[in-house]
Amino acid sequence: TVNGGSLQVLNGGSLTQGSSSAGDFLLGESGPGLLRVDGGGTLSTRFTVIGSLASGAGNAVLAGSGSTWTTRAGFVVGFDGKGALVVSNGALLTNQSSATLAFSRGSEGSVTLTGSGTTWSFAPSQFLTVGLRGEGTL
Repeated sequence: TVNGGSLQVLNGGSLTQGSSSAGDFLLGESGPGLLRVDGGGTLSTRFTVIGSLASGAGNAVLAGSGSTWTTRAGFVVGFDGKGALVVSNGALLTNQSSATLAFSRGSEGSVTLTGSGTTWSFAPSQFLTVGLRGEGTL
């Protein structure tokens, strides 16, 4: 959980969070949380929420060619709170499960993809829901 702080995975660094069956990654659970993966950094998380509780605000940046973030379970941007993710400049975001932007009433979830080669991919039979009950933006 990143709450009231920041996490950076930079310059070829690597971080794997959670086991195959346990451990949620919450960015901005009940306050602000910042994440930056850049310069060829690699992040792997299990069930992931950006902007968890109503008072939570999570902001994430995945930037640069060779930078990757893989989520191994559900991925929610804006569960009850506010979540924002920018994927840019050739970075790769991979979801092994489905994703939702703005899960609950009053939530806000946005994902911005920008720059050549920037990719957001999903495992087969998985899907993206934008604005399930809140304000979702892609």
